[in-house]
Amino acid sequence: GIDINKVNNLGKTPLYQASSNGNTEIVKLLLSMPGIDINKADDDGYTPLYEASANGHIEIVKLLLSMPGIDVNKADGNGGTCLNSACKKGHIEIVKLLLSMPGIDINKPRYKIVSCVKQSSPVANLSGLLIWVLHTEPPGALTPVFKWIMQFRPGPLSITTCCCSGSTQSTCCSTL
Repeated sequence: GIDINKVNNLGKTPLYQASSNGNTEIVKLLLSMPGIDINKADDDGYTPLYEASANGHIEIVKLLLSMPGIDVNKADGNGGTCLNSACKKGHIEIVKLLLSMPGIDINKPRYKIVSCVKQSSPVANLSGLLIWVLHTEPPGALTPVFKWIMQFRPGPLSITTCCCSGSTQSTCCSTL
């Protein structure tokens, strides 16, 4: 029989490639195949969901999220998740979909960065996501995703973060 999860020389499955390239009809066909591994990552740890999220393929993200057993928190070789990637690329609708998923871990940071989220912050549960968005943008920049996240804060924001890799806390931390 056919091995639907067979990988190429880079560890990419047909589902991974179709998801990455935005081939919705092929993704639908592959998802209907018995034995399809929806969470199979390539050699770098990227999954079909990660690739669809990173590349803004919202219909494919919806298809993958509808599958039983989808792992929305699976990290790549660098610790990045589909949520991290969608935030970085500014795919707001995909971020909304991912945030609506039960079990999504928004505090799973991609980078090990110096951060000082005040415990009294009313948005402590969003700290990982907010810090990651801030860390990946130039200091002071507000991405569309960050603006969208900010609308849900219940009160004054009290977050301090470092935006510069390798800098000391005293030279690069700023309070928002």
